[in-house]
Amino acid sequence: MTKPLLLRYTLHRSHLDLPFVSMLRKGKEYRMTPADIARLVEDWAIAWSSSHAQEKLTSLFTDDCVYEDLAMGITVHGKAELAQLYTTARNAFPDYKVEVTAHVVADDRGGAEWVMSGTHTGDLPGLPATNKYASVRAASIFELRGDKVSRWSDYFDMVTVLKQVGAMPSN
Repeated sequence: MTKPLLLRYTLHRSHLDLPFVSMLRKGKEYRMTPADIARLVEDWAIAWSSSHAQEKLTSLFTDDCVYEDLAMGITVHGKAELAQLYTTARNAFPDYKVEVTAHVVADDRGGAEWVMSGTHTGDLPGLPATNKYASVRAASIFELRGDKVSRWSDYFDMVTVLKQVGAMPSN
């Protein structure tokens, strides 16, 4: 049995003998390895999938991050707005889960495919709770600065979500 990814990443980052920790201490630029980025993407999914991981989510991002949810037409700037987006989403879908199915990395950019799912039991702006379950495939593109995400953009089919939660006709 493998350890939870969140724990594995936390231990990895806190271990003082790792080369990137020394590099950061000396003020040198750090380039994440593909394995580091894979853990970051997995931690992002774990944070969104947990109802008490707002701090973990925001810790993955730079202070001046930009997070876009293109399907919903939302762009947030900075960790405070990202924390509010997390709270809004978790209140509307308390059982919200993210499962990463694939990811790719190229230098300081990457992408991920994932499935989001949850039950719409809380209100969203303009969309009262329907108590219906939704699950949809999604994709993200992200940019890194050092060992943090500076920009993250989510893409998914909002019409499918609206149909599944009963806010649109399904035919």
